[in-house]
Amino acid sequence: MKVYFLPKTALGKWSTRGVVGSIAFWLALLILRTSGLGMLVPTVILVGLSGLSAFFTGIIGITKSKDRSVIVFITTIMGFFIFLVVVSLLFHY
Repeated sequence: MKVYFLPKTALGKWSTRGVVGSIAFWLALLILRTSGLGMLVPTVILVGLSGLSAFFTGIIGITKSKDRSVIVFITTIMGFFIFLVVVSLLFHY
């Protein structure tokens, strides 16, 4: 079995994009918090949705498309933990 570093399937690439999007939304959340602007909860929801989509597309890519790249495994784990953090933040408020 050959293991690649970069994803080869479309689902693996979307999983990677989901984590990158989640990080971008997280940075936007930090900028909004420090500037004192509103819209914190919608940004947190966007972070959670992109993390959740990264998790599910990674799982589907691993199981259905047999994408065994290192990045897909990492983004799937990161997507799961991002989703857990967001859920805990939303229930904290």
